[in-house]
Amino acid sequence: SGPTPRPEAAQGRSSAASAVEKTQTSHRCVIVASHDQDLRASDATDGRVLWSRLFEQPLQAGPTLIGDAIYQQVPKTGLVKLEALPPSAPEGVITWTAENVSGDVIAIAGELLLTFDPIKKELPTASTRTGSVDATGRNNNLPLINHEKDNILLIGGRGRLEGLGTHGAR
Repeated sequence: SGPTPRPEAAQGRSSAASAVEKTQTSHRCVIVASHDQDLRASDATDGRVLWSRLFEQPLQAGPTLIGDAIYQQVPKTGLVKLEALPPSAPEGVITWTAENVSGDVIAIAGELLLTFDPIKKELPTASTRTGSVDATGRNNNLPLINHEKDNILLIGGRGRLEGLGTHGAR
């Protein structure tokens, strides 16, 4: 028998009303982060809640699903790595928490995560295994960054457009 759903999930509480701007899906699960402090994994075929983790703060950003790992930025906590499909774990399984990593995961290269913090204008890289920071790029002249799929676009201080292609880096 699978994990026991939390009471609010069993009552049919809809996560769509409080969902953050993005969800992540694979052929096996759908991951939803919500402003009600919940990160949920549901079965992609039947919608059944597989696990649900309640954090101490409302989630402001969506999750990033890479392979069997979920990366979620949690306010006042840091970057959290969870197992996407842990066996018999109704609250999910946290692999590590990196308190000193701010920003959302925007790319992966080998065993390094690239995150971006738009407030600090930092691009830290962190280990996928431990969450420890490898290096941090800072640029106070970066007024804009946008990332979609395999491209990261930066507009530098002099208005120059710069791009990073991450395709093939996974």
